[in-house]
Amino acid sequence: MADEPSLSGVEALKEGSSYLRDPLVAEFAAGGTHISDAAYQILKFHGSYQQDDRDARNDRRKSGAEFDYGFMVRMRIPATSRPLCGSRWTISPRSSRAARSD
Repeated sequence: MADEPSLSGVEALKEGSSYLRDPLVAEFAAGGTHISDAAYQILKFHGSYQQDDRDARNDRRKSGAEFDYGFMVRMRIPATSRPLCGSRWTISPRSSRAARSD
């Protein structure tokens, strides 16, 4: 074959991820407070992000505590003539159950 360009680190990770599933599936199944860097790279391709609480970051760093991680999920919401507020804000039944469990 002709000279094929070598894959970047992220492209190699995507190629070996079983259609952007691994290592996310295993890490989410295992539980824990956050995911690895490799899983985070795959997660970004799904439109989701992991981040720690910036407001608590310095205090947690000084005390030696683990960062307070959370996830942001981007969703497409059809346009409406009414503002999205109140009970309409909770769109996904899964996300509403998770929010109530705290």
